[in-house]
Amino acid sequence: MCKTVDLGNGNYKLLAGDKRIMDCSYVQEVQDTAFGAWQVNGKHYLFGQNAKSKVDTNKITENKKALLGRILYPITEDKEVTDINVLMPLSLYFDKQNREDFQKLLAGNYKVSNDNGATKSFKIKSVDVYPESFSSLMTKPELLKEPIYLIDMGNYDVSMVYVNKTPDQNKLYTDVKGMAIVYKELSRVLTSKMRRTIDEGNTKLLLDKYDTLPEDIKVVIDTFMNDYIQTNIYDRLDEIQYDDLIHRVIMTGGGSVALKRWLREDVFILDDALFSNVEGAKIVATRKKGAK
Repeated sequence: MCKTVDLGNGNYKLLAGDKRIMDCSYVQEVQDTAFGAWQVNGKHYLFGQNAKSKVDTNKITENKKALLGRILYPITEDKEVTDINVLMPLSLYFDKQNREDFQKLLAGNYKVSNDNGATKSFKIKSVDVYPESFSSLMTKPELLKEPIYLIDMGNYDVSMVYVNKTPDQNKLYTDVKGMAIVYKELSRVLTSKMRRTIDEGNTKLLLDKYDTLPEDIKVVIDTFMNDYIQTNIYDRLDEIQYDDLIHRVIMTGGGSVALKRWLREDVFILDDALFSNVEGAKIVATRKKGAK
């Protein structure tokens, strides 16, 4: 059974058979004495909320390999040989060498021990790499019939690219302005306005309860969101030659759902935006393997 996985910086998403899993993707290398540590290929790590998060938009790292081992452990049999499909940001994907390096990094033998010491060994035989953001469009391929700008609002990154059947490398913008940065900056504004500490976690909870908040707090949030979206999305679209008379704006990623109420009405959010990248990659991979 082939698995499709997005090794995101805030959350990972996994499709494997009828399993559909999303969880925190934080990784921290630690000493072997650390409580709750797992061992992957001889090194020790904390995973998930127990690990200290680190902003790193480069996915070609040993930490991503360790994360993949941790993700596959509960759904892979001891001594199993498997194949995987993985997603890579467009900013990296355009370079063939990056794709090859990612394949070499993730393929091969894994020996993983959980925090109780139970060990499995397995092998990843082949790794197919698919482009993040663009893969989402495979879930709604009729969008490829028209010129669009595709925005992917992730945990750390926001990326946008012009797509006219294929993505245009010369009209691509990526910055560390994703939802983690939204929550961080909004928490500072709320802390100042409310005169009490509102951390990033509680900021997210406040947004989840937006409809029941007092009107003065809604005004603070609305002002911040409108300014943030204008500066980090709409102004950046203009820089890569977006024209509202010609192009549609399509949005995916978990951030598109979180920001929905503040987006312009003409922004189309893909169905199942949280999983559209992995779903799209799985569609292409299934066709590719079926054609062999």
